[in-house]
Order: sequence, then C-alpha cells, then structure tokens
Amino acid sequence: MEKVVVTGIGALACNGNNVHEFWNSLVNGNVGYLSNEEYLPSDFPFKLCGIVKNLKFERYLTESEIRTYDRSALLALTATCMAIEDAQLDFSLCNRDKVSVILGSTCGTNLAVESYDFVNKWYGSNSVNEVNIAQYRHSDIPNAVSNKFSLKGSSYLEGTACASGSHSIGEAYDLITLGEADVVICGGAEALNLLPLLGFKALHALAKNKCAPYDKNRDGIVIGEGAGIIILESETHALERKAKIYTELSGWSINCDAENITAPVEDGTRCKELIISCLKNAGKKEKDIDYISLHGTGTPKNDLAEGNGIRLALGKRGGIVPVSSIKSMIGHTFGAAGALGSIAAILSITKGFIPPNMNLEHIDELLKLNLISKPHTKADIKLALSLSFGFGGCNVAILFNKYINK
Repeated sequence: MEKVVVTGIGALACNGNNVHEFWNSLVNGNVGYLSNEEYLPSDFPFKLCGIVKNLKFERYLTESEIRTYDRSALLALTATCMAIEDAQLDFSLCNRDKVSVILGSTCGTNLAVESYDFVNKWYGSNSVNEVNIAQYRHSDIPNAVSNKFSLKGSSYLEGTACASGSHSIGEAYDLITLGEADVVICGGAEALNLLPLLGFKALHALAKNKCAPYDKNRDGIVIGEGAGIIILESETHALERKAKIYTELSGWSINCDAENITAPVEDGTRCKELIISCLKNAGKKEKDIDYISLHGTGTPKNDLAEGNGIRLALGKRGGIVPVSSIKSMIGHTFGAAGALGSIAAILSITKGFIPPNMNLEHIDELLKLNLISKPHTKADIKLALSLSFGFGGCNVAILFNKYINK
C-alpha cells in the first residue's frame, strides 16, 4: 500500500500567525488566550477567548476574496497558502484532477446567523447577491481553496464537530491510499463564534479563568479560533518532486459513542477501542507510542473519558507515555482543534520537544497519566498519537511516525 507523508504545514492560532510562532509559543508554554480583550468587539459578552491577532489577510489573499468569504474561510485560505508555500508545491506540475481538498469545521460559514439583525436584513431586502450566498454555504471553506488554486479533485467539508479537523486528515489518508488522489489539502478552520460560546455557557462548561486540562480543579473550556492545514501526499508523488517530508501518517481510526450527543462515555471504553483500532490499522503496538497529543478540553467528563481510555488501551504503558493538551495554551478551536493537535504531534517528532500541558497545578490522581507540564521538554519521539472527540460522539485517532526512506 502507498505510504502517505506530510510535506507541508500551516497554522494559525491565538499564540501565533504562522507555524513557527505557533510551535515556539507551544514549546515555551505561552498561554495565548490571555489579554485578548482589546482584540474583541466592545459588546462581545465573553472576554476569555483565544483570538488570532494582527493577521494580515492581504499578504496571501486578494481584495475580492477578503470581501467575499467569511472569517472561517479566510483563516482556512491563509493557513492553506502557508502550507503550500511550506511544501513548495507547484500545482502547474501536478495533475490537478488528483489534488483534493478536505477541511473540517464545526460551525462552518454561518457566523452571521448569530446576529439578530441578520433575519431583518434578509427579509427586508429584495436583493441577495453572490457574496451573501457564499457566506452561508458550509462547503464554501474547502471550495474557496479549490477555486483559488484551480484544484479539480474532490472538495468537501467534514462536520463532525470537534473531531472535524482530524476526520478530514483521516479521509485524506484514505483518498491517497485508494489511489484517488496524489495530494490532499486537509485540516480544519474555525472563527470565533458566539453560538458555541452560548451553548457551552448553557452546559456550564466554560472555564472561569483558564483552561486546565487534567487538573484536579479543572472547570471547563476556553473557546478559541484558528486554522491548521496539512499537505498530505503519496510517498511516490513527494519523492518524485523531491519534497521535504516531515513525517509519515501511518494510520487512523474513527468510531462513535452512539450514546449521548454532548457527553462522552466516561469509562473510556470507546476511546480504548478507538486507540486499539488505530494501532491495528497502522501495524503498530502499544509500546511503540512515544507521545500522545490529547484532546484534553479541561472539562471534568471529557478528560476522565480520555484518560480512562488511554489507560485501558495501553495498560501500564498508559501511565508512562508522555501526554499533553495544547488546548491549555490556545483554547478549544473546535473544527481546527484536531488539525492543530496533529500539527503538534508532527512537530514533536521532527523537532524533538513535547508541548507542555500548562495550568497544571494539582494533577487529577484518578487519571494516572504522565502529563508533561514543563516547557522545553526534550524527547526522542518516533511515533505520536493525536486524539479528537466531538459532540455527537464522533471520535478520531491518528498516528504519525518518523519518516524513513527505505
């Protein structure tokens, strides 16, 4: 079976406007969602949010694109441009029919729906133009990328809530291994959105002061925004064009809790089965895992379910393998979360560092995991696992391993 490799990365989050800033901030343990009030609208009711700051869309996008697309699509487009630049991809040398785009988003491009004057605007107007239409199609996020670069392979959006970004990466892997695509642009994007903030407030799941995954006193999530884009290629295609290769994507798995729309299975059984299936699909063993990039939202039930699942799947190894959640530093970016977590896993392999699980003051002893909480933690990582869990019960695991050209 054709190997699938990572050749380009683009990242935007509240801690950095490119992958270099993103990674350095993570390794240094910088919490990016603090002191963001000056960047939020004055009437925005929530002040603890992770927002992408001082981003110059015009560096990568045309005036028409900036005017046409909503913020989620603009974040996706910008991070995609960065990833393509990083991969040094020249699409004029590719078969464009075999270049696909699969992106994930929880809320899609419906940001304007949260405005009360939206309905009045539509019902009170006799004109609906192409800009209006573009801003209310969820598929507009991947389609915007395909249109910009004239890519004629499949182009669609995954909407599996907080697992969307990871889901898109897994689907991209399948397209390449099936021979349907040579290159896939995948990942996720999400702009700050009032609707999920109100929803999580209703669930009493918003953190008061900080996101503290796996801390005994954790009290919820901090919502953020961002985009994580990964360029996947068949090994053959990457080697033919002499591409820089970050890692190999060795396998993935997906399942559903099929139990509760908003609450995970706390005993960890579905997470356990997810990890075991992913290892089997990738031809790896429990002992091979060197680092786990956690979903780790900082809510009591989510962290408990994930922690239980890891220990059930890996046995004694579950309490030894280093783990951490980057949401402690960038907040929960929903559709972008799995992609950004995957990028953290990829860079942990290539850079030899583990991003810390910040805000960890009192480890929840019930979970018994090897949480890395110190910045600048060096490690020799050959195989990294990235986990994502979404509302509706959708769960995704992805394995990245150190690339060896045999």
